[in-house]
Amino acid sequence: MIIDSSLELADAETVHTANNAAPLVVGSVDLRTAGAVADNGTVDFSVGEPLYAVIEVTTAIGGTATSEFSLHTHTADIAKGTASTAATEIWRTDLVAGNRVAGKRWIVSLPEADYGRYLLVAHRNDNSTAPSGGGAINCYLTKNVTNWTSTNTRVNV
Repeated sequence: MIIDSSLELADAETVHTANNAAPLVVGSVDLRTAGAVADNGTVDFSVGEPLYAVIEVTTAIGGTATSEFSLHTHTADIAKGTASTAATEIWRTDLVAGNRVAGKRWIVSLPEADYGRYLLVAHRNDNSTAPSGGGAINCYLTKNVTNWTSTNTRVNV
């Protein structure tokens, strides 16, 4: 799959390791490139087709902490590591330990929402029992999602 770099929210971005009550921003993308659609705040970004956000854990998040990932929208770009409580949450995972493993992937059909200029991906870490080690994620927008992976047991006949 070809990924457009202007639609990447995170490219092997490191997630934080501190315990936090609010999700911390890992990356963002400008949905309305500097004034391109300033006259129309309700642009249909997917042009009538489903648009997907894909979040992938590329490097396992260590420790015994539970993790949760979420997507938010806001009128301003929020700095990495800043709590996204000011942004509007549009989707999130459950807070579970299984969200920390390398290769974990979520494919999210973006819901109808009042999107601000920026789309943010955030991570919340609950390490009340032990600190977590570093980890990294990718997050990008796409219309074409490939969810098939090859293995040595799948053959073409």
